[in-house]
Order: sequence, then C-alpha cells, then structure tokens
Amino acid sequence: MHSRGLFAHKEELAAAGYAIIGVSKDKQALQKKFADAQGLQFPLIADTETTLLQELGCWGEKVACGRKTIGILRTTYLVNEEGVIEKIFTPKEIKTKIHAEQILDYINK
Repeated sequence: MHSRGLFAHKEELAAAGYAIIGVSKDKQALQKKFADAQGLQFPLIADTETTLLQELGCWGEKVACGRKTIGILRTTYLVNEEGVIEKIFTPKEIKTKIHAEQILDYINK
C-alpha cells in the first residue's frame, strides 16, 4: 500500500525535484517480484545485512500485532538536490494510506 501510494504521486514528487528509492532487507529477486506484482518503477535497494537500514536508524524494535519484534521501522527521508536531509518522517508520523500527500503537503508549504 505504502509503495503504491508513493508511486501514484511519482510525477508530482519528480516535479518538485524528488525521486523515490526504497530500501528493504529482502533479497533482490524477491524485491523484483514484489515490484513487478505492484507495478512499481523505482529503485529498490536490497540491504540483506541491514547495514544501510541500521545506519539510517530504520532497523530496530517495534510492535507488530501486539508482539515486540525486530524489523524495518518505516521511515521517509526527504533529501534535496544538494544531498541535504530536509525532513525525516518517523514511523509515528507516517500514515501509510496518505503518506504521499503528507510528503507533498510538506514540500508545498
């Protein structure tokens, strides 16, 4: 859902100077299968060792279905054309169904 919502607004994000890049712990073959099934056309980084995810602070303890688990902490980084992080949307801020609109609202304010 999250990926499709972002992809649906890909052109608006591109017009504002932003590109979508996803990062997942999944292997590249599984990511390709997911991207093909969802019709996604943006880069997906396979971080099977969670090195990048840990560096970004996107790997850690979370609660899923009432249980504590270790996994990806859904986070969005808005990085400008100079490579400067403008905004970090934390897991508590992200509303999956409207996240693209959250990003666009931030960009357009």
